Amino acid sequence: MPHNSILNAVCKAIVSVPDVSPEAREAGAEIVEAWIEHFEGEAQHERTLAVEVAFSVTLAPWTKVIGIIDRVNLNAEGIVGIDEWKTVRAPNPRYLKNWNEDKWLMEITNSIQLPTYALAFAEGKFVSAATGTPLRIPRRGKQLPQVRVRAVVKSSPVEFWPESSVGVYEFTDGDIAATKAAYLNAAESIRALRHAGLGLPWQHTGAQCFNQYARDCELLSVCSTHQYAKTPYKAYLISSPETKWLEKFGVKSTNVDPRMVVLSASSYDLWA
Repeated sequence: MPHNSILNAVCKAIVSVPDVSPEAREAGAEIVEAWIEHFEGEAQHERTLAVEVAFSVTLAPWTKVIGIIDRVNLNAEGIVGIDEWKTVRAPNPRYLKNWNEDKWLMEITNSIQLPTYALAFAEGKFVSAATGTPLRIPRRGKQLPQVRVRAVVKSSPVEFWPESSVGVYEFTDGDIAATKAAYLNAAESIRALRHAGLGLPWQHTGAQCFNQYARDCELLSVCSTHQYAKTPYKAYLISSPETKWLEKFGVKSTNVDPRMVVLSASSYDLWA
C-alpha cells in the first residue's frame, strides 16, 4: 500500500476512536506519521504474518504462561521474527543519567518479557487476539527465536530508540531454559502460599518496599499503617482480563483447580 494511503487509513482510524481528546488524537497521529516515515523503507523488505498474537505455553500440568505479541514478521531472508513495539516517555534533560536510550534498553533486554516471547515462539500455541482464530507461526528448521524491540519516544519532534542498532536479540536454548525455570519457581511459590492458607501479607515490609526503580511500592501507604489483609492468598487466580484468552486454549476461567497458576511477563514482574 502506498505511503499516503497507509497514512490516510491510519488517520481515519485515529479519528474514529471514541472518548479521546483532540490533543491525544493529534499526538497519536504525529507519532504514527513519524513511525511510518521512519520505517517505511525497511518494511518494504518484510511481510507481516500476524499482529496482536495471543499465546499460551504449558510448562507443567498446572503451570501456564500467556501473553500477546505485537507483530510477527517474515524478512527477506525467510527468517521469522517477533516485534515488540513500545511508547516511552521523553528524557528530561536534567536527569539524562536516570532515563535515556541506554537505560531503557538495559531494562527491557534484562527483563523477562523478551525471553518470554522467545519461549512462546519455541513452544507456544497461538490465536489471533482480535478473532480468537488459531494461528500457526512458521519455524525455519532450528532457527533461534529473534525478538526486535523498538520504542517511539513521546518527544517533539518524535524520536526512536534504539538509534545505534537494529535492536534484534537472539535467544539460545539456555536463555529459554532459564526463563522456564523462573516461571516454574514462581508458580511453585504461589501454589505453596495458596495451600498454606495463612492469609496476607505473604511478605513483610522491608527494604524492598522503598525506592525501587526510583519509587516506593504502591502498597506501602497501606502496609506501613498496618492495614493488613486477613484473607487467604488468592493472587494469580484466573480472573483478570489478561487471562480471557485461556478459553481459546481449552482452559475455562471458572472453577479452575487451585493448583493452576497462570503467569505472564507482567504478572511475573509483580510477583518478583
